Amino acid sequence: MVSRKNPNAAARTAGALLLSLQAGTALGASHPAVVLSCPAAAPDALCAALETELARRAAPRPLRDATPAHQGALSITLELTRQQDDLMEGRLLWQTPEGRNGESPLVEVVSTDRPINARALEGFARALLQVSDLPL
Repeated sequence: MVSRKNPNAAARTAGALLLSLQAGTALGASHPAVVLSCPAAAPDALCAALETELARRAAPRPLRDATPAHQGALSITLELTRQQDDLMEGRLLWQTPEGRNGESPLVEVVSTDRPINARALEGFARALLQVSDLPL
């Protein structure tokens, strides 16, 4: 099950879109909740692709709306370091419930003849997660 309060840009609060993967049984089960934060400037298609990939990789935990307090959650933040119509560069930053921090290498997607499309953003999202050593 994948859900958000509002799938469009209006759902972005305080400059970020927050999503949460909750443990299928009880909070605090063997895997903590996972919270994804996308910057307001990030394309909706990129945030949706990250959401889909995270839900797939963290299965069987369903994706649910995030709450204001995320204590006990694995917090994942998309950081875009460069963003143009034909180029996007970024990485994932995370913090575990225990307070350990991590970050992925920078990943870049470039389109030489047209603006970056949704399919390229899906590949970018997969690459970000693939090179990240997320503790899922």
